[in-house]
Amino acid sequence: MGKAGRKMVVTPEYLEPLWNILERFCGEPLLGKIRSSLAKAQGLEARLLRKAAGRTREVRRLDEGFPLDAVITECQHALPRESFYDLVLEVGSLCLLRGEFPEAEGLFGQVIRGAVGSRKRTAAAGRAMLRRAELYLRQAKWRPALDDLRRSRRIFTRLKDEFDLGRVENSFGVYYAEHGDLKRAAAHMRKARLMFEKTKHSDMAAAALMDLGILANIAGKWDEAFSFYSRALPRFEERGDLSRLAELHHNLAMVLVSKDAQRAALGQFDESLTYSNQLGYQPLIALSTLGKSAVHSRLGDYPLSLALANRALSIFRQLDDRLSLADAYKIKAIVQREMRNLDVSELYLHTSIRINEEYSNPVNLAESYVELGKLYAVRGDLPRASLAFRAAIHYFEKGGAVRDRRRVTSQLQLLKRGTL
Repeated sequence: MGKAGRKMVVTPEYLEPLWNILERFCGEPLLGKIRSSLAKAQGLEARLLRKAAGRTREVRRLDEGFPLDAVITECQHALPRESFYDLVLEVGSLCLLRGEFPEAEGLFGQVIRGAVGSRKRTAAAGRAMLRRAELYLRQAKWRPALDDLRRSRRIFTRLKDEFDLGRVENSFGVYYAEHGDLKRAAAHMRKARLMFEKTKHSDMAAAALMDLGILANIAGKWDEAFSFYSRALPRFEERGDLSRLAELHHNLAMVLVSKDAQRAALGQFDESLTYSNQLGYQPLIALSTLGKSAVHSRLGDYPLSLALANRALSIFRQLDDRLSLADAYKIKAIVQREMRNLDVSELYLHTSIRINEEYSNPVNLAESYVELGKLYAVRGDLPRASLAFRAAIHYFEKGGAVRDRRRVTSQLQLLKRGTL
């Protein structure tokens, strides 16, 4: 299975949905066989480990991970091929939600390889490419993400699958948003929404509305963002979609942060974390934790801000989410600057800038340059502060963040007059 070789961490919020997927595809006889095989293997290993006790200095204990590879192998031998690859695709999607990215990538790759030369399994391969593209987008692996999106679009066009074409369009929108092309991103997301409405997938149409809200927030159109989120919220609540509700409350918090309503933002971040923790939704847990860190830095609670930033940074490292790592370093730099540890702050900001430059994210890059400009202003190094602010203006303009560009332009004018 390639990269899907690590053992899963055993947690109730992960295992229950996993067993639910297995139950739907396997039926009770096969499910009973899988449970029996796992229990037998664990019992045999426990006896062997007891015999090894005292013979080496190593700690002898049972493997506490979930043996996903063994379960997949059992299913592969017992299920029809089409059912098997649909099962693998769903398990991979669960891994993606949980932040088990190496496992997800390996599972999606298994589906893609298994569909070679099979017309019956073409749709499953296209969906696996699309899901893998979503994974690559989260990790800022732009080229492989584009390759998978283009391949999946060709498949769904050939199959005349308008729903999955809508999902591809939405992912293209995410790609262009990350690169600062908000106009092109919005065009793809609006097209996706129309496809979802046409195919009567109201949940995905609401997800497209939420993504349009994110674009509006980046552009500084906060009322428009709230409008999009308000229209999406009832659909998620009606379906009881916890993952979407977690995302929506996080995005509401981000708008409130932009509007400087920090206390209200904390409430929305906590609401998001309530849902994310129920699901074990690690990527969003980390993002909302970092959001709370940013709020507490603005409120002057620097110890709590740093603790939250470090917690988020640890999860981002596990996920290999490089752009979010850059954000975490930016928040840590703000804390250190406010504590007048300027050399450490500068190091963190240059780290954030380096990562954002490497992965071509203009808005994040602009935000880091703003904080660098503020640092140089604190030092009294006005020429370097001016250069940093000018760089921020350039990247905000490139990323379509009009309101932020105007804000920093005003800061630059204040710097020139010596009143910043």
